[in-house]
Amino acid sequence: MRALFRGLSAYTLLLAPWVERDVGEWAVRLPSVLAGIALVPIAWLLGKEVGGGPLAWRLGAAVAVSPFFVWHSREARWYPLAWLLAGIGTLFFLRAMRRPAGSSLAGCLAFGLAAASTFSPTVTLLVVEILWIAAIRILERAGPPSGSLTTSGVRVARRLSLSVLGALGLAWLWLALLAPALRGGPHGFGFSNLGGPRLGAVLYAPIALATGYTIGPGPLEWHSRPIRLPAVSESLTMLAGVAILAMLLVLGYREIAASGRRGQAAALLTLGIVPPGMVVAASLWTDHRFAPRHVGMSFLCLLCLAAAGTLRQTGRKPLGPVLGASLLLLQGASLLNLHSSPRYHREDVRSAAAYVSQASGPEDRVLVFGGIGLPWKHYYRGVAPWEQVSSKPSRGFTEAAVLETARAARHLFVVRGFILEDPGEQPLLRALDEATDPLERRPFDAVEVVRRRASPAVSGSGSGEPTGP
Repeated sequence: MRALFRGLSAYTLLLAPWVERDVGEWAVRLPSVLAGIALVPIAWLLGKEVGGGPLAWRLGAAVAVSPFFVWHSREARWYPLAWLLAGIGTLFFLRAMRRPAGSSLAGCLAFGLAAASTFSPTVTLLVVEILWIAAIRILERAGPPSGSLTTSGVRVARRLSLSVLGALGLAWLWLALLAPALRGGPHGFGFSNLGGPRLGAVLYAPIALATGYTIGPGPLEWHSRPIRLPAVSESLTMLAGVAILAMLLVLGYREIAASGRRGQAAALLTLGIVPPGMVVAASLWTDHRFAPRHVGMSFLCLLCLAAAGTLRQTGRKPLGPVLGASLLLLQGASLLNLHSSPRYHREDVRSAAAYVSQASGPEDRVLVFGGIGLPWKHYYRGVAPWEQVSSKPSRGFTEAAVLETARAARHLFVVRGFILEDPGEQPLLRALDEATDPLERRPFDAVEVVRRRASPAVSGSGSGEPTGP
């Protein structure tokens, strides 16, 4: 409980008791996989709540094949769990719009707070839902008072439960989110991935939602710079995906509104647009890097509208089904790329890490370039000490420090990732080229490993001892 009030993710607490260093990779990926699978029936229930059976199976199928959801369900991260909890909260919210019962309000609040404790920006979704419910309560007329003591007692109990739940939620929001920012300013959240939102990442968000990350440059490249600009065909495909999704959103809004549920249509559109805007604004204020996954909690609402746009009404042209089939083809190509193209295995360093683990010994050293320290830490199991090299002065990596590491090692393994190379690393790499001799070079997907040994003159100037074999 103390950790939760400090802002620690509920996902981390969930993994802590049973995930250790030597556990298999399946164990740390399994929660994301299960959450992604569970999101499909929740989407079915959400579609049934909004548009009945025809929309239910359309939305469930759309979530099941969405490259955006599939991509993140393969990762060992907390986003799918946050989206699942937020989706359940949204389901209760829509029920509360139709019939403002205490159980629906409690479910909306409880699951919304659970989602926010898993990934804090999800609280923006809950804020919009609470504002909607408050507006509905203000506009609707109060029902006639009931003379039943039982009904009155149940009503008092519900209000008391909601008050307690709301008080706990406000306490968590203050202690875990607001107080750190007020004490430490924009950097009070303790973020490590700073640098502000990049325009490319913001513009890439609707592309990621429509067609996933595997058509054109992927998310890691937009954080820094694309290794190449998209081809004309890729650009047209990405724009087509966004345009089709936008047209389906318009058709879906009109379809739900025409069925007599204009309020639900407006609520879904608001939940799909306002929270992402709030997250981008928060990124500007906190100087935190923005990524499309940060607004994934709103995608289920947008996808519900888009799925409704594929419903074909009698007497109308089949524009919606044609657009839906076209988007499905684009998403199918994206899923194929996800599982077949080496271009999208940019964080898959396991082969390189396995080689270095086997080839290195305790007297060797490993230097990791190219911003791949996080996946390297996950896959590397060798005994040789390793460091992620950074060109930032605050990290203390200078040419002299790198050369000192080379002198002290029997063999030096230089690991380079080519997706997020930093130009500031080039002087360090040139210094290594001049001071060491290459012994073996191993290329991998977007990664290269070079085993080096300090040159005799450099090694002799350091300790006076002969170099190792």
